[in-house]
Amino acid sequence: MEDNQNSKTSDGSKQVELRADASAAGESTKKHPRIHWRLIRDIVFGIGIFAGVSVIVWHTAEWLQSRVDQAVTSKLSDDKVLRQIAAQIKPSLIFDGKESIVSDMGASQFVKDIRVTKRT
Repeated sequence: MEDNQNSKTSDGSKQVELRADASAAGESTKKHPRIHWRLIRDIVFGIGIFAGVSVIVWHTAEWLQSRVDQAVTSKLSDDKVLRQIAAQIKPSLIFDGKESIVSDMGASQFVKDIRVTKRT
């Protein structure tokens, strides 16, 4: 069943409002919860922003790590740098049977006098 309610507007025209009688049709009069689409949109937007920023931070960290790896690799492939590291870590001297030093890897700073003798 429907109830018709007529009302007049300010310009004099009639406005008809139709209402369904829920109790007469056997339907419950409980209201369904209203969906707040703006809130859902804002939440999804916030999750998207968070995901985007996370991806940017992750890619930036990966780029920095690759740059550091490239710098370390280039330095460790340089013989001069390797000699400096070896001299500080494990100083040693290599000499031959002609009483000449073939390679000084940092040990000469700790030794005052070196004499090489041949074994017989």
